[in-house]
Amino acid sequence: MKSVFSSVRTAKRFLGALPAFWGRHQSALRITLVYCAFGLLWIVLSDRLLLAMAQDVATLSRLQTLKGFLWIGASTGAVFWVARAEFQRRRRGEAENQELERRLQAAQRVESIGRLAGGIAHDFNNLLTVIAGNVEMVLAEQEQHGEASSELLEVRRAAEHARDLTHQLLAFSRQQVLEPEVLELNEVVRDTERLLQRVIGEDIRLTIDLEPKLGRMEADPTQLEQVIMNLAVNARDAMPAGGELRIRTRNVWLDDARAARLPYPIEPGDYVLLEVSDTGHGMDAATAERVFEPFFTTKPPGRGTGLGLATVYGVVKQSGGWIGVESEPGRGTTFRIHFPLVLARPVRKAKGRPGGGATSSTRTGTVLVAEDDRAVRELACKALAQVGFDALPAADGEEALRLLGERGGSVAILVTDAVMPGLGGAEVVRRARERWPDLPCLLMSGYAPGSERHGRAFPQGAPFLEKPFTPAELVAKVREVLER
Repeated sequence: MKSVFSSVRTAKRFLGALPAFWGRHQSALRITLVYCAFGLLWIVLSDRLLLAMAQDVATLSRLQTLKGFLWIGASTGAVFWVARAEFQRRRRGEAENQELERRLQAAQRVESIGRLAGGIAHDFNNLLTVIAGNVEMVLAEQEQHGEASSELLEVRRAAEHARDLTHQLLAFSRQQVLEPEVLELNEVVRDTERLLQRVIGEDIRLTIDLEPKLGRMEADPTQLEQVIMNLAVNARDAMPAGGELRIRTRNVWLDDARAARLPYPIEPGDYVLLEVSDTGHGMDAATAERVFEPFFTTKPPGRGTGLGLATVYGVVKQSGGWIGVESEPGRGTTFRIHFPLVLARPVRKAKGRPGGGATSSTRTGTVLVAEDDRAVRELACKALAQVGFDALPAADGEEALRLLGERGGSVAILVTDAVMPGLGGAEVVRRARERWPDLPCLLMSGYAPGSERHGRAFPQGAPFLEKPFTPAELVAKVREVLER
Protein backbone atom coordinates (compact mmCIF):
# COMPACT_ATOMS: atom_id res chain seq x y z
CA MET A 1 0.00 0.00 0.00
CA LYS A 2 2.87 2.35 0.86
CA SER A 3 4.47 1.71 -2.51
CA VAL A 4 1.19 2.65 -4.23
CA PHE A 5 1.00 5.96 -2.32
CA SER A 6 4.67 6.61 -3.05
CA SER A 7 4.08 6.01 -6.76
CA VAL A 8 1.08 8.35 -6.75
CA ARG A 9 3.11 11.11 -5.05
CA THR A 10 5.95 10.63 -7.52
CA ALA A 11 3.50 10.87 -10.41
CA LYS A 12 1.97 14.04 -8.97
CA ARG A 13 5.40 15.65 -8.57
CA PHE A 14 6.29 14.63 -12.14
CA LEU A 15 3.07 16.06 -13.57
CA GLY A 16 3.41 19.22 -11.47
CA ALA A 17 6.92 19.81 -12.79
CA LEU A 18 5.92 19.37 -16.43
CA PRO A 19 4.54 22.94 -16.97
CA ALA A 20 7.71 24.60 -15.62
CA PHE A 21 9.92 22.18 -17.59
CA TRP A 22 7.89 22.82 -20.74
CA GLY A 23 8.14 26.59 -20.22
CA ARG A 24 11.95 26.48 -19.93
CA HIS A 25 12.55 24.08 -22.83
CA GLN A 26 9.52 24.70 -25.01
CA SER A 27 11.34 25.18 -28.30
CA ALA A 28 13.65 22.18 -27.86
CA LEU A 29 10.80 19.84 -26.80
CA ARG A 30 8.63 20.98 -29.69
CA ILE A 31 11.42 20.18 -32.18
CA THR A 32 12.03 16.80 -30.54
CA LEU A 33 8.35 15.81 -30.66
CA VAL A 34 8.08 16.81 -34.32
CA TYR A 35 11.23 14.85 -35.13
CA CYS A 36 9.94 11.71 -33.32
CA ALA A 37 6.64 11.92 -35.20
CA PHE A 38 8.42 12.13 -38.54
CA GLY A 39 10.79 9.36 -37.43
CA LEU A 40 7.93 6.94 -36.76
CA LEU A 41 6.34 7.87 -40.07
CA TRP A 42 9.68 7.25 -41.83
CA ILE A 43 10.08 3.80 -40.26
CA VAL A 44 6.59 2.68 -41.33
CA LEU A 45 6.73 4.10 -44.85
CA SER A 46 10.38 3.16 -45.52
CA ASP A 47 9.77 -0.50 -44.61
CA ARG A 48 6.85 -0.74 -47.03
CA LEU A 49 8.83 1.11 -49.71
CA LEU A 50 11.83 -1.22 -49.31
CA LEU A 51 9.66 -4.31 -49.59
CA ALA A 52 8.21 -2.91 -52.81
CA MET A 53 11.63 -1.99 -54.27
CA ALA A 54 13.67 -5.04 -53.26
CA GLN A 55 13.88 -7.81 -55.85
CA ASP A 56 15.68 -10.26 -53.62
CA VAL A 57 16.86 -10.73 -50.05
CA ALA A 58 20.35 -9.31 -50.71
CA THR A 59 19.00 -6.10 -52.20
CA LEU A 60 16.59 -5.74 -49.26
CA SER A 61 19.48 -6.18 -46.80
CA ARG A 62 21.58 -3.50 -48.53
CA LEU A 63 18.63 -1.10 -48.62
CA GLN A 64 17.94 -1.66 -44.92
CA THR A 65 21.61 -0.99 -44.12
CA LEU A 66 21.44 2.24 -46.13
CA LYS A 67 18.25 3.18 -44.27
CA GLY A 68 20.03 2.63 -40.96
CA PHE A 69 22.88 4.93 -41.92
CA LEU A 70 20.39 7.56 -43.07
CA TRP A 71 18.50 7.24 -39.79
CA ILE A 72 21.69 7.62 -37.73
CA GLY A 73 22.73 10.66 -39.76
CA ALA A 74 19.32 12.25 -39.44
CA SER A 75 19.24 11.53 -35.68
CA THR A 76 22.69 13.05 -35.16
CA GLY A 77 21.69 16.13 -37.17
CA ALA A 78 18.50 16.49 -35.15
CA VAL A 79 20.42 16.27 -31.88
CA PHE A 80 22.84 18.97 -32.99
CA TRP A 81 19.92 21.07 -34.25
CA VAL A 82 18.10 20.84 -30.94
CA ALA A 83 21.29 21.53 -28.96
CA ARG A 84 22.11 24.55 -31.14
CA ALA A 85 18.58 25.96 -30.77
CA GLU A 86 18.70 25.48 -26.98
CA PHE A 87 22.14 27.10 -26.76
CA GLN A 88 20.99 30.13 -28.76
CA ARG A 89 17.86 30.43 -26.63
CA ARG A 90 19.90 30.40 -23.43
CA ARG A 91 22.41 32.89 -24.81
CA ARG A 92 19.58 35.25 -25.78
CA GLY A 93 18.06 34.83 -22.32
CA GLU A 94 21.39 35.61 -20.62
CA ALA A 95 21.84 38.72 -22.79
CA GLU A 96 18.30 39.89 -21.95
CA ASN A 97 18.90 39.27 -18.24
CA GLN A 98 22.15 41.24 -18.35
CA GLU A 99 20.40 44.13 -20.12
CA LEU A 100 17.55 44.12 -17.57
CA GLU A 101 20.08 44.05 -14.73
CA ARG A 102 21.95 47.00 -16.27
CA ARG A 103 18.71 49.00 -16.56
CA LEU A 104 17.74 48.13 -12.99
CA GLN A 105 21.12 49.24 -11.64
CA ALA A 106 20.89 52.51 -13.58
CA ALA A 107 17.36 53.13 -12.28
CA GLN A 108 18.43 52.34 -8.71
CA ARG A 109 21.39 54.71 -9.00
CA VAL A 110 19.18 57.53 -10.25
CA GLU A 111 16.62 56.75 -7.50
CA SER A 112 19.32 56.89 -4.80
CA ILE A 113 20.65 60.18 -6.13
CA GLY A 114 17.07 61.49 -6.21
CA ARG A 115 16.50 60.63 -2.55
CA LEU A 116 19.74 62.37 -1.58
CA ALA A 117 18.91 65.41 -3.70
CA GLY A 118 15.41 65.61 -2.23
CA GLY A 119 16.74 65.53 1.33
CA ILE A 120 19.32 68.23 0.60
CA ALA A 121 16.71 70.41 -1.13
CA HIS A 122 14.34 70.08 1.85
CA ASP A 123 17.04 71.23 4.29
CA PHE A 124 17.96 74.13 1.99
CA ASN A 125 14.30 75.13 1.78
CA ASN A 126 14.25 75.64 5.54
CA LEU A 127 17.44 77.73 5.36
CA LEU A 128 16.09 79.77 2.45
CA THR A 129 12.82 80.37 4.28
CA VAL A 130 14.76 81.95 7.14
CA ILE A 131 17.17 83.92 4.91
CA ALA A 132 14.58 85.23 2.47
CA GLY A 133 12.01 85.84 5.21
CA ASN A 134 14.27 87.96 7.37
CA VAL A 135 15.54 89.88 4.33
CA GLU A 136 11.94 90.66 3.34
CA MET A 137 11.16 91.92 6.84
CA VAL A 138 14.19 94.20 6.93
CA LEU A 139 13.49 95.49 3.42
CA ALA A 140 9.87 96.20 4.38
CA GLU A 141 11.05 98.29 7.34
CA GLN A 142 13.54 100.16 5.15
CA GLU A 143 10.96 100.86 2.46
CA GLN A 144 8.74 102.50 5.08
CA HIS A 145 11.52 105.07 5.50
CA GLY A 146 12.01 105.43 1.76
CA GLU A 147 15.27 103.49 1.48
CA ALA A 148 16.32 99.94 0.55
CA SER A 149 19.81 98.54 1.02
CA SER A 150 21.40 97.42 -2.26
CA GLU A 151 23.23 94.69 -0.36
CA LEU A 152 19.96 93.27 0.95
CA LEU A 153 18.44 93.42 -2.52
CA GLU A 154 21.40 91.40 -3.78
CA VAL A 155 20.86 88.86 -0.98
CA ARG A 156 17.20 88.58 -1.99
CA ARG A 157 18.15 87.95 -5.63
CA ALA A 158 20.63 85.27 -4.54
CA ALA A 159 17.97 83.65 -2.36
CA GLU A 160 15.54 83.60 -5.28
CA HIS A 161 18.19 81.93 -7.46
CA ALA A 162 18.88 79.37 -4.73
CA ARG A 163 15.14 78.78 -4.47
CA ASP A 164 15.02 77.94 -8.19
CA LEU A 165 17.89 75.47 -7.74
CA THR A 166 16.14 73.68 -4.88
CA HIS A 167 12.99 73.47 -7.01
CA GLN A 168 15.05 71.77 -9.71
CA LEU A 169 16.45 69.30 -7.20
CA LEU A 170 12.96 68.55 -5.90
CA ALA A 171 11.77 68.14 -9.49
CA PHE A 172 14.45 65.52 -10.13
CA SER A 173 13.57 63.67 -6.92
CA ARG A 174 9.85 63.83 -7.90
CA GLN A 175 8.96 65.68 -4.68
CA GLN A 176 8.11 69.14 -5.98
CA VAL A 177 4.60 70.57 -5.80
CA LEU A 178 2.77 70.08 -9.11
CA GLU A 179 -0.66 71.26 -10.24
CA PRO A 180 -1.58 68.59 -12.79
CA GLU A 181 -4.53 69.03 -15.15
CA VAL A 182 -5.89 67.28 -18.21
CA LEU A 183 -4.48 69.07 -21.26
CA GLU A 184 -3.66 68.79 -24.94
CA LEU A 185 0.07 68.49 -25.57
CA ASN A 186 -0.21 70.17 -28.98
CA GLU A 187 -1.47 73.38 -27.33
CA VAL A 188 1.49 73.42 -24.95
CA VAL A 189 3.93 72.98 -27.85
CA ARG A 190 2.25 75.79 -29.82
CA ASP A 191 2.36 78.09 -26.79
CA THR A 192 6.14 77.60 -26.47
CA GLU A 193 6.96 77.72 -30.21
CA ARG A 194 7.65 81.47 -30.44
CA LEU A 195 9.78 81.49 -27.29
CA LEU A 196 11.66 78.41 -28.50
CA GLN A 197 12.71 80.15 -31.70
CA ARG A 198 14.21 83.01 -29.70
CA VAL A 199 15.99 80.64 -27.34
CA ILE A 200 17.64 78.39 -29.95
CA GLY A 201 18.73 81.23 -32.26
CA GLU A 202 18.46 81.92 -35.98
CA ASP A 203 21.10 79.38 -37.04
CA ILE A 204 18.96 76.45 -35.88
CA ARG A 205 15.89 75.44 -37.88
CA LEU A 206 12.85 74.55 -35.76
CA THR A 207 10.59 71.85 -37.23
CA ILE A 208 7.32 71.03 -35.44
CA ASP A 209 5.29 67.99 -36.50
CA LEU A 210 2.05 67.63 -34.50
CA GLU A 211 -0.43 64.76 -34.67
CA PRO A 212 -3.74 66.34 -35.82
CA LYS A 213 -5.98 64.38 -33.43
CA LEU A 214 -3.62 63.93 -30.53
CA GLY A 215 -5.00 62.33 -27.36
CA ARG A 216 -5.08 64.07 -24.00
CA MET A 217 -2.70 63.64 -21.08
CA GLU A 218 -2.40 64.84 -17.48
CA ALA A 219 0.47 67.04 -16.31
CA ASP A 220 1.32 70.44 -14.88
CA PRO A 221 1.29 72.72 -17.98
CA THR A 222 3.90 75.09 -16.55
CA GLN A 223 6.27 72.25 -15.78
CA LEU A 224 5.59 70.65 -19.17
CA GLU A 225 6.61 73.90 -20.86
CA GLN A 226 9.78 73.79 -18.76
CA VAL A 227 10.44 70.23 -19.97
CA ILE A 228 10.23 71.31 -23.63
CA MET A 229 12.36 74.40 -22.97
CA ASN A 230 15.10 72.43 -21.16
CA LEU A 231 15.27 69.86 -23.97
CA ALA A 232 15.46 72.66 -26.54
CA VAL A 233 18.29 74.39 -24.66
CA ASN A 234 20.15 71.08 -24.40
CA ALA A 235 19.74 70.59 -28.17
CA ARG A 236 20.93 74.15 -28.88
CA ASP A 237 24.12 73.60 -26.89
CA ALA A 238 24.75 70.40 -28.87
CA MET A 239 24.62 72.33 -32.19
CA PRO A 240 27.11 75.24 -31.87
CA ALA A 241 27.42 75.45 -35.67
CA GLY A 242 23.66 75.29 -36.29
CA GLY A 243 21.40 72.43 -37.28
CA GLU A 244 17.80 71.31 -36.88
CA LEU A 245 15.60 70.89 -33.82
CA ARG A 246 12.57 68.67 -34.38
CA ILE A 247 9.59 68.39 -32.04
CA ARG A 248 7.05 65.69 -32.83
CA THR A 249 3.86 64.46 -31.13
CA ARG A 250 2.09 61.17 -31.84
CA ASN A 251 -0.57 58.83 -30.54
CA VAL A 252 1.07 55.46 -29.93
CA TRP A 253 -0.17 52.07 -28.83
CA LEU A 254 2.40 49.77 -27.28
CA ASP A 255 1.89 46.03 -27.30
CA ASP A 256 4.10 43.68 -25.29
CA ALA A 257 6.75 43.44 -28.03
CA ARG A 258 7.03 47.20 -28.58
CA ALA A 259 7.07 47.95 -24.86
CA ALA A 260 9.89 45.43 -24.33
CA ARG A 261 12.05 47.15 -26.95
CA LEU A 262 11.97 50.53 -25.17
CA PRO A 263 14.86 51.44 -22.82
CA TYR A 264 12.56 51.73 -19.79
CA PRO A 265 10.08 49.33 -18.11
CA ILE A 266 6.85 50.72 -19.56
CA GLU A 267 3.49 48.95 -19.42
CA PRO A 268 1.67 48.12 -22.68
CA GLY A 269 -1.19 50.50 -23.52
CA ASP A 270 -2.12 53.83 -25.16
CA TYR A 271 0.26 56.77 -24.81
CA VAL A 272 0.89 60.31 -26.00
CA LEU A 273 4.42 60.59 -27.40
CA LEU A 274 6.57 63.73 -27.24
CA GLU A 275 9.76 63.41 -29.28
CA VAL A 276 12.51 66.03 -29.29
CA SER A 277 15.52 65.39 -31.55
CA ASP A 278 18.49 67.35 -32.85
CA THR A 279 21.27 66.99 -35.41
CA GLY A 280 24.03 67.84 -32.94
CA HIS A 281 27.24 66.09 -32.02
CA GLY A 282 25.46 63.35 -30.04
CA MET A 283 26.98 61.39 -27.16
CA ASP A 284 28.42 57.96 -26.43
CA ALA A 285 26.65 55.23 -24.47
CA ALA A 286 28.45 56.02 -21.19
CA THR A 287 27.37 59.67 -21.32
CA ALA A 288 23.79 58.81 -22.33
CA GLU A 289 23.49 56.47 -19.35
CA ARG A 290 24.27 59.31 -16.89
CA VAL A 291 22.56 62.16 -18.71
CA PHE A 292 19.65 62.44 -16.22
CA GLU A 293 21.83 62.51 -13.10
CA PRO A 294 21.81 65.87 -11.26
CA PHE A 295 24.98 67.96 -11.60
CA PHE A 296 26.28 65.71 -14.39
CA THR A 297 27.26 67.83 -17.38
CA THR A 298 29.66 67.67 -20.30
CA LYS A 299 29.71 71.47 -20.63
CA PRO A 300 32.74 73.51 -19.54
CA PRO A 301 32.69 75.13 -16.06
CA GLY A 302 30.30 78.04 -15.81
CA ARG A 303 28.18 76.91 -18.79
CA GLY A 304 25.54 74.92 -16.88
CA THR A 305 24.41 73.54 -13.52
CA GLY A 306 23.79 69.98 -14.70
CA LEU A 307 20.18 70.19 -13.50
CA GLY A 308 18.33 70.81 -16.78
CA LEU A 309 17.84 67.20 -17.86
CA ALA A 310 17.55 66.06 -14.23
CA THR A 311 14.56 68.40 -13.90
CA VAL A 312 13.07 66.99 -17.11
CA TYR A 313 13.43 63.45 -15.75
CA GLY A 314 11.79 64.32 -12.43
CA VAL A 315 8.83 66.17 -13.97
CA VAL A 316 8.16 63.35 -16.43
CA LYS A 317 8.33 60.64 -13.77
CA GLN A 318 6.20 62.62 -11.30
CA SER A 319 3.62 63.09 -14.08
CA GLY A 320 3.40 59.31 -14.57
CA GLY A 321 5.44 59.26 -17.79
CA TRP A 322 8.61 57.60 -19.06
CA ILE A 323 11.60 59.19 -20.77
CA GLY A 324 14.49 57.68 -22.70
CA VAL A 325 17.35 58.91 -24.85
CA GLU A 326 18.93 57.57 -28.05
CA SER A 327 22.18 59.04 -29.26
CA GLU A 328 25.39 58.25 -31.11
CA PRO A 329 28.48 60.43 -31.55
CA GLY A 330 28.06 62.54 -34.66
CA ARG A 331 24.46 61.43 -35.29
CA GLY A 332 22.43 63.66 -32.99
CA THR A 333 20.20 62.90 -30.02
CA THR A 334 16.55 61.96 -29.63
CA PHE A 335 14.54 62.18 -26.40
CA ARG A 336 11.26 60.23 -26.35
CA ILE A 337 8.68 60.81 -23.63
CA HIS A 338 5.59 58.61 -23.23
CA PHE A 339 2.69 60.04 -21.22
CA PRO A 340 -0.32 57.81 -20.41
CA LEU A 341 -3.39 58.67 -22.49
CA VAL A 342 -6.40 60.00 -20.53
CA LEU A 343 -9.99 60.25 -21.75
CA ALA A 344 -11.18 63.19 -19.63
CA ARG A 345 -11.79 66.61 -21.18
CA PRO A 346 -9.13 69.30 -20.65
CA VAL A 347 -9.82 71.82 -17.88
CA ARG A 348 -7.50 74.82 -17.67
CA LYS A 349 -6.90 76.13 -14.17
CA ALA A 350 -5.93 79.61 -13.09
CA LYS A 351 -2.19 79.87 -12.59
CA GLY A 352 -0.53 81.32 -9.52
CA ARG A 353 1.55 80.37 -6.54
CA PRO A 354 -0.53 79.11 -3.61
CA GLY A 355 -0.71 81.67 -0.89
CA GLY A 356 1.06 84.29 -2.98
CA GLY A 357 -1.93 86.51 -3.68
CA ALA A 358 -2.97 89.45 -1.64
CA THR A 359 -6.00 89.37 0.61
CA SER A 360 -8.05 92.16 2.08
CA SER A 361 -8.92 90.16 5.21
CA THR A 362 -7.78 91.59 8.55
CA ARG A 363 -8.99 88.66 10.63
CA THR A 364 -6.72 87.71 13.55
CA GLY A 365 -6.70 85.16 16.39
CA THR A 366 -4.43 82.54 17.91
CA VAL A 367 -2.25 80.62 15.43
CA LEU A 368 -0.55 77.46 16.69
CA VAL A 369 2.71 77.05 14.72
CA ALA A 370 4.22 73.55 14.89
CA GLU A 371 7.72 73.50 13.32
CA ASP A 372 10.78 71.55 14.44
CA ASP A 373 13.25 74.00 12.85
CA ARG A 374 13.73 76.76 15.43
CA ALA A 375 14.66 79.51 12.96
CA VAL A 376 11.68 78.79 10.69
CA ARG A 377 9.35 78.59 13.72
CA GLU A 378 10.54 81.94 15.08
CA LEU A 379 10.27 83.59 11.67
CA ALA A 380 6.71 82.32 11.16
CA CYS A 381 5.62 83.49 14.62
CA LYS A 382 7.22 86.90 14.12
CA ALA A 383 5.59 87.36 10.70
CA LEU A 384 2.15 86.47 12.10
CA ALA A 385 2.58 88.63 15.21
CA GLN A 386 3.44 91.68 13.09
CA VAL A 387 -0.03 91.62 11.48
CA GLY A 388 -1.95 91.10 14.73
CA PHE A 389 -2.08 87.33 15.22
CA ASP A 390 -1.31 85.71 18.57
CA ALA A 391 1.38 83.20 17.55
CA LEU A 392 1.76 80.10 19.73
CA PRO A 393 4.97 78.12 18.93
CA ALA A 394 5.35 74.34 19.24
CA ALA A 395 8.65 72.52 18.63
CA ASP A 396 7.10 69.20 17.56
CA GLY A 397 3.83 67.36 17.03
CA GLU A 398 3.48 66.16 20.61
CA GLU A 399 3.82 69.70 21.99
CA ALA A 400 1.33 70.97 19.43
CA LEU A 401 -1.31 68.45 20.57
CA ARG A 402 -0.61 69.28 24.22
CA LEU A 403 -1.07 73.02 23.58
CA LEU A 404 -4.26 72.30 21.65
CA GLY A 405 -5.56 70.34 24.62
CA GLU A 406 -4.72 73.18 27.01
CA ARG A 407 -6.10 76.01 24.84
CA GLY A 408 -9.18 74.09 23.70
CA GLY A 409 -11.25 76.05 21.20
CA SER A 410 -9.27 79.30 21.51
CA VAL A 411 -6.89 78.28 18.68
CA ALA A 412 -8.12 79.79 15.41
CA ILE A 413 -5.87 77.77 13.08
CA LEU A 414 -3.17 75.10 13.24
CA VAL A 415 -0.11 75.69 11.03
CA THR A 416 2.22 72.69 11.02
CA ASP A 417 5.28 71.46 9.16
CA ALA A 418 4.49 68.21 7.35
CA VAL A 419 7.87 66.55 8.12
CA MET A 420 8.89 66.50 11.79
CA PRO A 421 10.58 64.01 14.13
CA GLY A 422 8.07 61.85 15.95
CA LEU A 423 4.58 62.88 14.95
CA GLY A 424 4.49 64.31 11.43
CA GLY A 425 2.20 67.10 10.39
CA ALA A 426 -0.35 64.82 8.71
CA GLU A 427 -0.75 62.78 11.90
CA VAL A 428 -1.04 65.94 14.03
CA VAL A 429 -3.83 67.20 11.76
CA ARG A 430 -5.63 63.86 11.91
CA ARG A 431 -5.56 63.70 15.73
CA ALA A 432 -6.49 67.36 16.12
CA ARG A 433 -9.54 66.97 13.88
CA GLU A 434 -10.71 63.95 15.85
CA ARG A 435 -11.36 66.32 18.80
CA TRP A 436 -11.99 69.58 16.90
CA PRO A 437 -13.47 68.63 13.49
CA ASP A 438 -13.91 72.28 12.43
CA LEU A 439 -10.35 73.37 13.28
CA PRO A 440 -8.73 75.01 10.20
CA CYS A 441 -5.33 73.49 9.41
CA LEU A 442 -2.48 74.51 7.12
CA LEU A 443 0.38 72.16 6.22
CA MET A 444 3.72 73.49 5.00
CA SER A 445 6.57 71.53 3.43
CA GLY A 446 9.24 71.56 0.77
CA TYR A 447 7.96 68.20 -0.46
CA ALA A 448 4.91 67.74 -2.64
CA PRO A 449 1.60 66.68 -1.00
CA GLY A 450 1.46 62.90 -0.85
CA SER A 451 5.25 62.48 -0.76
CA GLU A 452 6.47 59.38 1.08
CA ARG A 453 8.47 61.73 3.33
CA HIS A 454 5.18 62.87 4.90
CA GLY A 455 4.61 59.47 6.50
CA ARG A 456 0.88 58.86 6.76
CA ALA A 457 -1.43 59.59 3.84
CA PHE A 458 -1.61 63.32 3.24
CA PRO A 459 -5.01 64.71 4.36
CA GLN A 460 -7.23 64.91 1.29
CA GLY A 461 -7.75 68.50 0.18
CA ALA A 462 -5.77 69.97 3.07
CA PRO A 463 -4.51 73.56 2.50
CA PHE A 464 -0.81 73.52 1.65
CA LEU A 465 2.00 76.10 1.64
CA GLU A 466 5.18 75.30 -0.24
CA LYS A 467 8.59 76.04 1.26
CA PRO A 468 10.46 78.29 0.98
CA PHE A 469 7.88 81.01 1.55
CA THR A 470 8.03 84.70 2.40
CA PRO A 471 6.32 86.25 5.45
CA ALA A 472 3.73 87.86 3.15
CA GLU A 473 2.91 84.50 1.55
CA LEU A 474 2.50 82.86 4.97
CA VAL A 475 0.17 85.60 6.23
CA ALA A 476 -1.86 85.57 3.00
CA LYS A 477 -2.28 81.79 3.12
CA VAL A 478 -3.30 81.78 6.79
CA ARG A 479 -5.96 84.42 6.14
CA GLU A 480 -7.13 82.56 3.04
CA VAL A 481 -7.67 79.37 5.08
CA LEU A 482 -9.47 81.28 7.84
CA GLU A 483 -11.86 82.85 5.31
CA ARG A 484 -12.97 79.46 3.93
